[in-house]
Amino acid sequence: MMNESQGQNNHTTETVATHPSRKSEVARLQIARLTVESGLSLEDIFEATAQVTLEYLGTARVGIWLLNESRTLLKCVELREESGSQSSGAVLQLADYPAYIGALRNRKVVSAEMAQHDPLTAELLESYLKPLGITSLLDAPIYVAGEVIGVLCAEHTQNAREWSTEERDLIASMSDLLAGKIRASEVQQLRNFLELSADRIMMMEKSDALARMAFEIAHDFRNILTVVMNCAQTIGLPNTDTESMKRLIIDAAGRGSKLVKELSEFGKSEPEQSVVLNIGVELQSTLVLLQSAVGSGYKMDLQIEKPLGKILMDKNQFQRLLLNLVLNAKEAMPHGGTIDLRTIIRKKGTRDKPNWIAIEVRDHGCGMDEATMKRIFEPFFTTKENGTGLGMPIVRRIVDRAGGDIEVESQHGAGTTIRVVLPLIAH
Repeated sequence: MMNESQGQNNHTTETVATHPSRKSEVARLQIARLTVESGLSLEDIFEATAQVTLEYLGTARVGIWLLNESRTLLKCVELREESGSQSSGAVLQLADYPAYIGALRNRKVVSAEMAQHDPLTAELLESYLKPLGITSLLDAPIYVAGEVIGVLCAEHTQNAREWSTEERDLIASMSDLLAGKIRASEVQQLRNFLELSADRIMMMEKSDALARMAFEIAHDFRNILTVVMNCAQTIGLPNTDTESMKRLIIDAAGRGSKLVKELSEFGKSEPEQSVVLNIGVELQSTLVLLQSAVGSGYKMDLQIEKPLGKILMDKNQFQRLLLNLVLNAKEAMPHGGTIDLRTIIRKKGTRDKPNWIAIEVRDHGCGMDEATMKRIFEPFFTTKENGTGLGMPIVRRIVDRAGGDIEVESQHGAGTTIRVVLPLIAH
């Protein structure tokens, strides 16, 4: 965090509003004076750049997004809104937006006055622009060593906006200044924004390898089960033994179908396209599904802390995430009980503005010991007689793809709380 003395030493005493005729020059100077050599972190510089750009352009939102090392996704490392809200952590898959990514790689500035209809940005319409009410975009790629490593985005709402030459020049300059700050920073400092811990990376690599295997198994197993189901349904002999055999085959096929479904979900190599989701709306609409899944012997207690905000995630994946957690809680209480589902607005680290939403699912069952807690995300690990061991690994993959994290609290004999923490894309 930038302390007061650093702010005094590194910021120009002029403000953007003081001299309207020199706003562009003042904005550049404010960012140019921020240096990692003076002890500022990249996080401080990202925050200041977003804020100054927001003030100068007078837009609804300004975000800084960086590419991961494999060049497969963009992760938001700083997002400022005109309301003063601040967030980070959302993830976009590059494969979903080829025209937009191509424009970033071939243009100094992507200027879209009518972003929802511009061919360079229209593919963002349903998943991003429309849900957030964005009408115009002014985006500048961040180049380091001749390659695009990120983008500085200005997002305008309400009426379509025509960007002036001075505004296009300003955002291009800001992206160049950011590139210089990134080059001057320690490599590890940049990686801290983009990478997971070593343990998490190893687990994800292991999960990906198992996922490919699981997908092949699911494909073959599905064909076998189809034959079994057809045979069972066409058995016509009226004797008791035949009926017993039919029931056994159908039961086995049903269990196998459940396994196939889990294997197929776990084996998906690519996520669906992420869209902006209103947390409150999604929780309320999914509650009926969750109650139906657990049955009448269980009560769903939903507690929502407002305001909730919005996340960037595939809708089906979000529902699958909640369903897996709720079914996991049900299985911890075989004789029925209450499943607590609640939301908590959180802030990450020591920053002032809350920028994360935590969704908790809590059971009142027997809980887990420490050894079991360490293994719950391992593929095929299960403590249940008929479990597949894929429910929680699927949850882990869904959350990782959304740029979030999972916290587990449990005590033997005192129940378990699974807390999914997701980055907000809007408040």
